[in-house]
Amino acid sequence: MRGILRDGWGTVLLFFVLGAALIGQYVHVTPFETRTHDPGSHVAYLQWMERRHGIPLDTDCWECAQPAGYYLLAEGVLRATHAAMPERGMPDGRTERILQRLAGALALGTLAFWLLAVRVVLRTPYERTLASALCTFWPTLPIEGAKFGNDPLLYLLAGACVWLLLRWRRSGSAASLVAAAGVAGLSVHAKISGFVVVAVFVASLAGAVVRAPAGERRWPRGGALALAGLAAPLALWAFVLARYKHWTTHPDFSSTGHKAMDNTWGDFLWVHVRSFAEDPWVHFGKSDARDEFWNYLLRSSLFGEYSSGRDAMRVVASLLAAAAAALLLLVAAGLVVSVVRGLRRQDAGHRELALTVLGFLAFMIVLRLRFPIAPHNDFRFALPIVPCCAAMAAIVASMARGRLQRRWPHLAALPGWLVAAFCAASASVTLMWP
Repeated sequence: MRGILRDGWGTVLLFFVLGAALIGQYVHVTPFETRTHDPGSHVAYLQWMERRHGIPLDTDCWECAQPAGYYLLAEGVLRATHAAMPERGMPDGRTERILQRLAGALALGTLAFWLLAVRVVLRTPYERTLASALCTFWPTLPIEGAKFGNDPLLYLLAGACVWLLLRWRRSGSAASLVAAAGVAGLSVHAKISGFVVVAVFVASLAGAVVRAPAGERRWPRGGALALAGLAAPLALWAFVLARYKHWTTHPDFSSTGHKAMDNTWGDFLWVHVRSFAEDPWVHFGKSDARDEFWNYLLRSSLFGEYSSGRDAMRVVASLLAAAAAALLLLVAAGLVVSVVRGLRRQDAGHRELALTVLGFLAFMIVLRLRFPIAPHNDFRFALPIVPCCAAMAAIVASMARGRLQRRWPHLAALPGWLVAAFCAASASVTLMWP
């Protein structure tokens, strides 16, 4: 028993139970449509599938250009629970709760993979505890778990792929490599952003081949089978895209009526930390909050594209934003550490952390440039980077703690208290804000 706890499994179990309670409570009290983007369009996708028993064309509904993976899963769950979609309008209360609980279950699975990834890549109990706490109490995970849509399935698959890649890098397990390839391939059937997961896998495999230590085999065990496991779901995706979607990968965003956002150098180069800490909500009508890429990304990373006018919520949200701004410095430093260690072949797994963060941030920038409307600057498109950012922050916090213990021992607990303050404020927001 002591060996299990010492090996990090106790931390995984503790924080998974805490996360399950937090996500379960939030899903239970949050109405079906409160946090869902375009609920009617997602419902229309499922209604078409129930009537026609197949995959819709991209022109059959507004969301019908989306990959069918999540909707096939939801349709299977509804059939297994004997729930039905109405021919028109929104579903009844029981069907709504089933769909919402499916999202909650996917969010719990995502949290489990995040915690497993943290256990694999970090070495000390202190680092694992800090990173696990950040993963568990990251405030947007319960929000996504209360939604109806295809995002939670992507989060689950991305989390599984990151964990499997880290496990492969640590142990050299061929089974982990093959499984990571299959999961990466399946991710494109959830959302088009699943190609970021594919890119991370390919880059990780290529890095292992190119940067193999002297004297070791360059091509990893299971590499050929992994490529086949990746190619099969990608070929199926291409077939579905050609047969049913007419090579259309996204809805017609020009019909949304959203005002175009500016794309200037300043929008991508500046981060107004003070503005973020003082006013952490997303405001569509304020140009400084709406147009600046990083501020919008930071705001939506905590509260999505929502806000609250309650005074108590405003106070707690400001405290959460201030703690997040301080953690951002740890994450930025941790990204540099991971890049350097990855290039130097130190601590297997750091390359994958950096690739995941940089890959999804690059995707966000491309998305903003290609479709410059506010919803495409939402952090929900980059949520899979949370465990990687948490691990990076924990690594730098551990390094800072060691230096403080040598020079100013009375300040050594400061990084831990910072994480504790963030988690307490985040839990308060989640419990106060259905």
